[in-house]
Amino acid sequence: MVTHYSLVIRPANSNSKKLIGCGPFMLVESKNNYVYLKSFSKYFKEHPLIDGVEFWLINSNFKKWLIVPQEKYIQLNNDGIKPIEVARSGAAYLIFNKNKQNPTDMLLINYLKLIFNVADFVSELYQASIPVAYSYFYELSKSLEPVQNKQLVTPSDVSSYIDKPLNLAVFNHPRLIQEALWFKERAAMFKLKIEIITYTFDDDFFKEKILVDADIALAMDVPVTDVELGYLDFLLNKTLLFQRFINTEQTTTIVSLTEEYRAAVSFEQKTTLINQIEDYIKRENILIYLYHPLKHYNIHTFINGVEFDSNGNIALDKLWW
Repeated sequence: MVTHYSLVIRPANSNSKKLIGCGPFMLVESKNNYVYLKSFSKYFKEHPLIDGVEFWLINSNFKKWLIVPQEKYIQLNNDGIKPIEVARSGAAYLIFNKNKQNPTDMLLINYLKLIFNVADFVSELYQASIPVAYSYFYELSKSLEPVQNKQLVTPSDVSSYIDKPLNLAVFNHPRLIQEALWFKERAAMFKLKIEIITYTFDDDFFKEKILVDADIALAMDVPVTDVELGYLDFLLNKTLLFQRFINTEQTTTIVSLTEEYRAAVSFEQKTTLINQIEDYIKRENILIYLYHPLKHYNIHTFINGVEFDSNGNIALDKLWW
């Protein structure tokens, strides 16, 4: 709990006499084995969800009797820590470059969507241990049933349709490269050639060449805190792949829908517009959602009432001990 982003950490080698009040908490009391931080009511940004935090320096043996008995079927390690994986909003996705000089044809995109079965992807690469994404929002994904498309794709259909390899751009990270290799091998089963090209965020490829060279790209977007603002940033941020890969007509439509969303007052209006945006993304074959990322926590058994919001953050107002 004390490592949560909305709290404050005191460095182990800090001099308590030189600490000053800043940020969402103010220093009220400091002793050799005790520090008390109180919520700062005049802080100019978002206020903490709790009134204060106490830090105690305690003997290491203290943890042995802090362990609260749990249900007998819950497996714990010797330190009384329970590992928890929480699905969050945001998604890994495969996006098509509509701004390339010769963009991937819609018929070929439909073939690719059939070939790259997301359920197989998650099952084979991650042993179905992560949730398949059918939307940017995890809660919405849970309510969406995958569309069963019975159209069959044969190697002859695809191989006669394309005469050059497709360039698949992927961030230079071992796990993401492994995902790209899965797509390459899957495409090869249908006589489709895919070339993997890697990029980093500080090279020229990500800035300019990706628009020229990449036909498709693997990427991930995870909202840091607020899911609503994170989604708008995902759709509208001109430095991200979504805005760089969609064409002018699609940009106009997305901007129009998001302006309606920001002007909406009721929850029902916002929900309707979110569904319209997500439906438009699917109808236009802009991208394929792959899976929702997981957030990992180690929860001590001393902490009870652990609940999570839609972004996988701990709901601090629900905790008790």
